[in-house]
Amino acid sequence: MLRSSTSTLQPSTSLLSHAHKPPKGWPSEAKQCDDEGCWPKLFIIGTQKGATTSLFQVLHGQGGACGSITNPRIEAALPNLKGAFNGDTGMAKEPHIFDIVKSDWKKVANEPGLYRSLYRVSDCPQRTFLDATPNYIHHPGAPSRLAELLPSSWVPHLRMVLTVREPIARDLSWFNHRSAQSCQPGADRSNMKYAFCSASDAQALDPNFYPSYEKEVECRKQELDDCLAAARQRLDRGEALSQNASRGSGQMARPSRMKSTDAEGWLEEDYHECVAAYEEGGWDEEDPKYARDPPLLTWGMYLPQLSAWTRRVSRGQILVLNFERLIAQPGDMLPRVTSFLGLPAMQKNELPQANEQPYDRKVDVISCKTSQLLGGVFKGWNKQFVAQMRADHDGGHAPSQEPRFDGFDTAVPCEEHEHVVEVELKAPAAGAVPPPYGSSER
Repeated sequence: MLRSSTSTLQPSTSLLSHAHKPPKGWPSEAKQCDDEGCWPKLFIIGTQKGATTSLFQVLHGQGGACGSITNPRIEAALPNLKGAFNGDTGMAKEPHIFDIVKSDWKKVANEPGLYRSLYRVSDCPQRTFLDATPNYIHHPGAPSRLAELLPSSWVPHLRMVLTVREPIARDLSWFNHRSAQSCQPGADRSNMKYAFCSASDAQALDPNFYPSYEKEVECRKQELDDCLAAARQRLDRGEALSQNASRGSGQMARPSRMKSTDAEGWLEEDYHECVAAYEEGGWDEEDPKYARDPPLLTWGMYLPQLSAWTRRVSRGQILVLNFERLIAQPGDMLPRVTSFLGLPAMQKNELPQANEQPYDRKVDVISCKTSQLLGGVFKGWNKQFVAQMRADHDGGHAPSQEPRFDGFDTAVPCEEHEHVVEVELKAPAAGAVPPPYGSSER
């Protein structure tokens, strides 16, 4: 997990809306709040590099949604969350409550008022609170933690937005994002060996070293293979960590084998068992070695991620949006979002370009070897995801505002060798907002 300095974590502009009354049909204050604070009703759960920052900013700026604000109580109880909030304003788009390390999660589970304290009526009279932490979609513990923390009577009120992006394009964008944060001249490179699994200790200290996307993908593929192998061994021995494995009386029963994807015989239970080993990890600003995420390539496997969430909330409470369509057709997509969330219509249905970074090196064309390797990882999952999305749409399980999803429309170009664009770094404009940690630059 990439660490950042506090000064560059969250927007310095106000995250509070200018509205003062709840939207029509909003739950009563008695249902949502108490003296400690309020439960958020709105979530953006992912995906990383899926325009979640742009979506949050337009919902806040025009849609009337409010972010979270830290306070001394939560800072004392969860000092590791300090990095999630802006150092000047104490505000956050991404509070990282459901993806924190397990030791911190236990504190929140034992004291639910900590989470509510981030959302107060005095800060947002209309109570349109929004938790926009894109890590939630791929953190293995997030769905069950949410169900554990929130009252069962409140869960049916939740509305969640998930943007999905073609997995190779998403992965490349994340690679370029991390490169910009770690490899710019003068940047702190202490985190590089954790950000890039292909970087050796010596390379991480070399100011002239730049990671190769091809090498990084090869390393991440090995990381995935190792995770899968360990998962399958645990399943075969009846020692599953995953909550999705069935248990017999007295001993573990062999889980029923789900239909495999076309790519390398993957099974959905293998995915869940693989990522279950990472539930201990999560947001930990002070310890990047412990702040582990599931294998990076699993982030683009949307079918099992969505399935994990629909075990906790109904499919009709999750609006799934195609990133490409959101960017290309905001005039069509943003009214769908506000209607689904129960927010007032916007005056301008325009999506801002958020969290752009002044890359000095950026991979824009990948090697065809890398493309083939990643295609083998994602092709089967993409096919099953499209099939499930169509079934949800045709069966009336998806929200009425969700457009039919027929697959990803874009593809990352490839050549024999990857191509790197070198650009002149531009100084940030006066008053420019630095990018938040983990936010979704397009």
